[in-house]
Amino acid sequence: MKIQLLSIIALLLGTATQLFAHDFEAANSDGVTIYYNITDDVKKTVCVTYKGNDKYSAAYIAASINVPSSVEYEGQTYSVTAIGDFAFHACFSSSESEVSLPSTIEAINQKAFSECWSLKSISFTGTALKTIGNYAFSKCYMASITIPNSVNEIGEYAFENCNALTDVTLPSALKDISPYAFHECTRLENVVIQGNVETIGKNAFEDCKKLKTVTITGNIQTIGEYAFNKCWELQNITIPSVTTIARYTFNECKSLPAIEIKNSVTSIENYAFNHCESLTSVSLPKSLTTIHPSAFSFCNNLKEIKVDSENGHYCDVDGILYSKDQETLVMYCPGLKGEFTVSSETKTIGEKAFSGCSHLTSLVIPSSVERIENNAIADCIALEKITFLGNPTIGEIGTLGSVAYVYSETTTPQVFTSKFPFMSTTKVYVSSYAYEAYKTANGWKNCNIINCGPFTVSANATNCTVTGTGTYDKGSEATLTVTPASGYEFTEWSDGNTDNPRVISNITEDTELTVVCSLIEIPTGISDIESDVISCEYYDINGRQLSQIQKGIIIVVKHHADGSTTREKQVIK
Repeated sequence: MKIQLLSIIALLLGTATQLFAHDFEAANSDGVTIYYNITDDVKKTVCVTYKGNDKYSAAYIAASINVPSSVEYEGQTYSVTAIGDFAFHACFSSSESEVSLPSTIEAINQKAFSECWSLKSISFTGTALKTIGNYAFSKCYMASITIPNSVNEIGEYAFENCNALTDVTLPSALKDISPYAFHECTRLENVVIQGNVETIGKNAFEDCKKLKTVTITGNIQTIGEYAFNKCWELQNITIPSVTTIARYTFNECKSLPAIEIKNSVTSIENYAFNHCESLTSVSLPKSLTTIHPSAFSFCNNLKEIKVDSENGHYCDVDGILYSKDQETLVMYCPGLKGEFTVSSETKTIGEKAFSGCSHLTSLVIPSSVERIENNAIADCIALEKITFLGNPTIGEIGTLGSVAYVYSETTTPQVFTSKFPFMSTTKVYVSSYAYEAYKTANGWKNCNIINCGPFTVSANATNCTVTGTGTYDKGSEATLTVTPASGYEFTEWSDGNTDNPRVISNITEDTELTVVCSLIEIPTGISDIESDVISCEYYDINGRQLSQIQKGIIIVVKHHADGSTTREKQVIK
């Protein structure tokens, strides 16, 4: 019993193994051995396959292979209708290998010619071919290929990484270009999409960095995400009558000078035209109902967005995209430079509204703004200064970006939904009335809070009055003038300064000074001028020199013969 069981297992294993082996082999007219599997014993059809059980056997090494339209086996004639999975995978050693397929071929299955780096050309005859499978020609090095118009299906990655391919005309029978179909064809320059094609799949032409022109003669209804991502040299494409331009569809199409967005488009998704650095102006149709604010991020030369006046959802104000009621700033133009003041009608700055605006240096947010959404001002690498004129609620981390300076003209700190939106080195300038509040407020307390006034300059005065005291802005200048009371004179400030008027420059803090004017001592009589006095000068009590003696209290400066000088107060009657 045990022996019989082992025999059955061995028989089953042998049968399973045989399922994956080629059924037979036969030499073609050139004497090249080709391996086949029978696909239909009734219809008498076969497909070309690989040798034995090893799909990586690389059995075909001839420089040129002509696949026959039929083959004889055990007295029967079989029609060759397909190139099977992995049939020629990683085959050919010659640098100029060629393959010719007969008119009977209906399908080229998955990975049939994948990684045939030496395959330089493949020719088709007739119109029987309907299907090119997934990865069928992946990583082949053909400079050109003529795809028969009978083909109605091209699988995923079918021509991926065909790095010598320069021109492709897609067949008129084709309805869908599958995802990644021409992914990383780095020398592909021109594509013609004709006939009945309705869908360009996601990533279909991604990383075709030399692709310049895409001509569409059919009625494309859907373009998948990343379809033309990183087509750096794309210069000419007419976006067909699609309803959605998906995310990253034209990301990094750096050479695209202009685009026509047709009236069928209702939605433009995130980063659809990200880094399209040659775009200078964009016109949005009346059909558009949704646009992601990052759709044109990092379009560093985009200076104007125009909206059809009949659009019911959006409008443009000075080339900037707003909601129809102008209460939400939806998208700022990344190509605009310098300072920007948000419209006083704006209540909300939308999510990613300023995303990737790398030329924006200063932003003024008016008191009308009530809310700044998440990541509204992210990736503005040149933005150094934000000025708040009001108290909007501010969204999550990244909302305001890494600005160096913040100015707030309110006494109440703005409210954050995140804990810390700024760098610790951000300098925040606030009034003296708000200074203590900002020092302890969530989202602000980690910053460098700077009191920018107004600062008070005051003077405690005895026996005199001081003018010029009051409140001053940070960095400004105050001039204080002392006027003594009658019978008193100014000599100096309490800190020893003798200037009158006194100038206080670059005010950065509250300043309090003290000045005391001294009583003028009046002599009881008039002394005679000493015999050794050579000359006299006469001054009033405020220090102004007199041209002649006058009545009242005066100051006499006497110059003596020995070179000394004395100063006296005298009463002249």
